[in-house]
Amino acid sequence: AMKPVVLITGCSHGLGLALAKKIVKLDQYRVIITARKASLSVLNENFKPSDSLLIKELDLNYPHTFSTLIKEIEDLWGGVDILINNASVSY
Repeated sequence: AMKPVVLITGCSHGLGLALAKKIVKLDQYRVIITARKASLSVLNENFKPSDSLLIKELDLNYPHTFSTLIKEIEDLWGGVDILINNASVSY
């Protein structure tokens, strides 16, 4: 059986980064972690892409990036099983 696919948004710091580190270590999922373009370097410093881990740009201020990412995930892995929608702006 294929491993479930987990998409985690907002992984460049805080809760998103902590969740990404935990879930990637579990090795029972295929994981896509995302951040805005300006924060992708944080993900590239903390994670290594692999057969079960993708690092992708996603900025929810630009809705077309979301649909493009979902299409890519559908083509590659058949869709998303678990969404951890952590991306947001805090004040």
